[in-house]
Amino acid sequence: MGVAKTGVSGMAILVVPLIAMVFPAKESVGALLPMLIAGDILAVIYYRQHAQWGQLIRLVPGVAAGMLCGAMFLTRLDNESMRIFLGVFVLLLLVIEGITRHLNLNEFKRWRAVAILVGTMAGFGTTVGNAAGPIMGIYLIMMGLDKKQLMGTGAWFFLIVNTSKLPIFIYHEMIDVDTLQLFAYMLPFVILGTFFGRRLLTVLSQKVFNYLVLIFAGLSSLGLLLL
Repeated sequence: MGVAKTGVSGMAILVVPLIAMVFPAKESVGALLPMLIAGDILAVIYYRQHAQWGQLIRLVPGVAAGMLCGAMFLTRLDNESMRIFLGVFVLLLLVIEGITRHLNLNEFKRWRAVAILVGTMAGFGTTVGNAAGPIMGIYLIMMGLDKKQLMGTGAWFFLIVNTSKLPIFIYHEMIDVDTLQLFAYMLPFVILGTFFGRRLLTVLSQKVFNYLVLIFAGLSSLGLLLL
């Protein structure tokens, strides 16, 4: 978890199945949130000066709408339908990223509709399943951010979004004594992971970093569709 917050965005997907083995589907989403916030705080400390606030501001309307929809459907949405929906969207975003890069469609990146759509899906995905990481990783690469800018922008995005989810998750009883006990046990490993992730980022070239983000996004999509 810590490595994903300070090293390679998207690696948190490796933790999700493990948490899901311990808690039921809804509770596993809540169990992850305190760990995500701890990683977000450390990531902001490390990369706060690299954040691209213009990119974040463009996402605000869509994210707000997506989180509102996610909060409304949190207890009504079928888990399987949600996974398929998000998995298909991540795959679609990967295809769009590949096409825009291959054809050098720079004008596409400036379309406000793209930011609104991505923001909406990120807001919805993070509320119903902590699943916005791959979406944001692909989007920020599409926008041409370098690795530190991506980590800094993502750190602020997820710190703001994840802390705003706390009241929603508490209201729906997705965070309880058991999930907090797991958080207390895992916190040292999250902190250790952030140190390792920061070191990893320094040795990765921009090209390798981008490929890893996209690979983990693809793996997360397959996980959502197949698990």
